[in-house]
Amino acid sequence: MSRPAPFSGAANNGRVSAAAHADYADAGAVVVTEDGHTGSVYEFGGDQAFTMTEFAQALSEVSGRSVGYTDLSTDRYVKALQGFGSRRAGRGVRRRRPRCRSRRPDGRDG
Repeated sequence: MSRPAPFSGAANNGRVSAAAHADYADAGAVVVTEDGHTGSVYEFGGDQAFTMTEFAQALSEVSGRSVGYTDLSTDRYVKALQGFGSRRAGRGVRRRRPRCRSRRPDGRDG
């Protein structure tokens, strides 16, 4: 395979549970057209969650091209999006917070 195609984001090791638009549309249509859903809350998602690194690997397999994923800091990702002309980049973006361990009342790590 040749040089990896660029693919970047700011997902860290977060997992995505995506599905095809048609699947979301079908599920939403059932909720709004059939009885028994009033007051219910649904969270739609795919069958299998994956990281962006795993997504890049899958893209490589199906395309026959090397696709690499680069994880950026949130600020670098927003700047990259703005560099591509996104005027909305950064609005509503949650900045990553440093990981901290919780402590139990007895002082031990939780």
